Amino acid sequence: MHDTTPRQLQKPKADGNRGLLRRLRYSESGNVIAITAAALVPLIALVGGGVDLSRIYLTKTRLQQACDAGALAARKSMNGVTWTKDSEAIANQFFKANFPEGRYGTGTIEFNFGKAKESKDSGAVKGTASVPVPMTLMAMFDVKESDVAVTCTADLHLPNTDVMFVLDTTLSMTQTDPGESTSRERAMKEAVKSFIDTLEDVKPDGSTIRYGFVPYSSTVNVGRLLKPEWIQDKPEYNSRMTYEATKQKVKSGGGSYTYPEALTVQNLLGQTSTGEALNPVIVGYGNPEDCTVPSGYKNTDVTTDKSTDPVPAAPALPRRFQRVITRDGYYYGSRMVNGKCEILKTEFKNLVVTYFYEISRHPKAGQTEFYPETEVDVYSYFYNYGKIPFSIDGLKKPDGRGGTAGGKIDINTLSYAKFRDTPTTSRNDTVAESFWWIQKPGARAGDQPVDDPTSGCIEERATLRPGESGIRYDMDVNLIPTSDPKTQWKPYLPRLVFARFASPAQSNPSSWNYTDDPNDPRNRTTNDAFRYAPDALYVSCPSPARKFTSGEEDVAAVKAYVDALRMEGYTYHDIGFMWGLRLMSPIGLFKTEHELAEANGRVNRHLIFMTDGEIQTKFGAYTAWGVSAMDRLRIKKDSAFTNNALDNEVTEARLGELCAQAKGGMNITVWTIAFGDEVLKNNATLKMLGDCASTGRYYPAKNAAALNKTFADIASQIAALRITG
Repeated sequence: MHDTTPRQLQKPKADGNRGLLRRLRYSESGNVIAITAAALVPLIALVGGGVDLSRIYLTKTRLQQACDAGALAARKSMNGVTWTKDSEAIANQFFKANFPEGRYGTGTIEFNFGKAKESKDSGAVKGTASVPVPMTLMAMFDVKESDVAVTCTADLHLPNTDVMFVLDTTLSMTQTDPGESTSRERAMKEAVKSFIDTLEDVKPDGSTIRYGFVPYSSTVNVGRLLKPEWIQDKPEYNSRMTYEATKQKVKSGGGSYTYPEALTVQNLLGQTSTGEALNPVIVGYGNPEDCTVPSGYKNTDVTTDKSTDPVPAAPALPRRFQRVITRDGYYYGSRMVNGKCEILKTEFKNLVVTYFYEISRHPKAGQTEFYPETEVDVYSYFYNYGKIPFSIDGLKKPDGRGGTAGGKIDINTLSYAKFRDTPTTSRNDTVAESFWWIQKPGARAGDQPVDDPTSGCIEERATLRPGESGIRYDMDVNLIPTSDPKTQWKPYLPRLVFARFASPAQSNPSSWNYTDDPNDPRNRTTNDAFRYAPDALYVSCPSPARKFTSGEEDVAAVKAYVDALRMEGYTYHDIGFMWGLRLMSPIGLFKTEHELAEANGRVNRHLIFMTDGEIQTKFGAYTAWGVSAMDRLRIKKDSAFTNNALDNEVTEARLGELCAQAKGGMNITVWTIAFGDEVLKNNATLKMLGDCASTGRYYPAKNAAALNKTFADIASQIAALRITG
């Protein structure tokens, strides 16, 4: 039996440790060493496994985060759905930043990123990564390391989205910036089409993307979008009408005339040519205010013009000679066409033209002619220049789809000829026509109407001068027209508008028949034949605007529309932005169409406003607000004669109001883009665009590559970038 009698503890002796070990050795109460040793084995496995599993979990979590970061960054950087080496480099960079080599004591990392094969055309990015994790305590059990592997996929996804493009399509867009091989116009068109591809590729099933366009210059082409009842019945134009025509009998003729005996006549017998003369080609555009060839275009044309001596010598008749003209090289010329100053290049390749002439006696030489006295009617014309109302019912023909097809009207006693100041024997007050064909009739009976992209522009509805009180109907983008003409628009009709210059011969007016009183209509009755708008003013009608249509209807049609956009006219930012908002307003002109779109769920609205330059108005241009110098709708109350600077101030102020309205009550995300080398040097314009944009949504783009990247970036932000696997 074991001795269990309590004993008093003794103070250890000097050799107490040896005594303790001796007692343990001979103790029969249990083998403590064996028990302890046996217990350590599972304890080490339990603790070591927990430590190593924690490290594996932490490593896998961070590895997954690094993979996701790389995939997201690469997808965001992609231009559309195109995977490039740059995309791969960005993915690798973000991965390494989030999981450096050797983190948590791990081994060599293996990772790879690329376009997911199963994504087809969506542009999804897939990544894989793996790394060995060395074991610590578990190594005692011959578990040296554990491999950790992850995969990740990132792509763009879109909710229901409306994107309105408000695009500067003025003449400066035809220019090519230094160092570029393509014009701003072409760069813009390619970037917009790529943007559309990007959104279409990431659109999930069940969602809708709609695209709208407002190309603008000094007005907008929205006539085909208006109902006939939204257009005035009898608008006023700064025009002219015959004021008075008097007739009197005037006698003329009588007397005789004898032709000289030695009178000769020169006739061309024929010609030959060698070499080549190429047709002129448009190589650029100049300043429409002074349409001359810019200094950068250098002529190389060398021309000679020589004639041989007549054979036989004078005075013998008939006698013959040759004229030889040689040309080699090219020369540049300019011409005005529809408000554009076209620069033309004409090239000659060793051209030699030989003309053969004969000089002979004139058939009337030595003869005498007698003229009888006659009496003719001579008319003297006077015109009343001023605000004249015209009935335009003929221009408001419906198109059968709720819109307007346009038409033509007869204008009595209004002639488009350049009248002489002297009396004339022919009456020129015959009936003329003015067209506003949105759809032209077919060439033959039974043919379908043909759209006319050069017609359909408008003059804006009633406005106020800065400082005046009342209602600015033009600035109300939600107002649906009533029967009040102030709420309605009128057709843009250059053929009805006549400029009342100080001199009838002025083609670039510097003064006008106005006093400094802005309220003075200054009608004028005169026999001066002032020029009509297409001949004397700066006239341009941009390409037609396009209401929201989904890409599902026809992406190819949308792209064809973009390719067909024309560049011409001056830069009135407010008219473009204003109509962008009108087409976007869910409570305005196209309320019903927006309600149908929202039936499928909430719609995110985005407006992309792109320009290549500063505001550029012209007081002598025919615009959406008439002719500034005559209509005077955009100058401050009690201001003296209008000028471009005053117009620019009004345009900028109005644009600021419209931008604030879009970002505020209309809940639209506004993106602004300053495109081109010139605009980036204009701090005032950059500030204007920065202030207009929603927070963080302003982009400068110096060249075509930057513009393409800008549109790709905007597409990425409009789409929701997500981890999809």
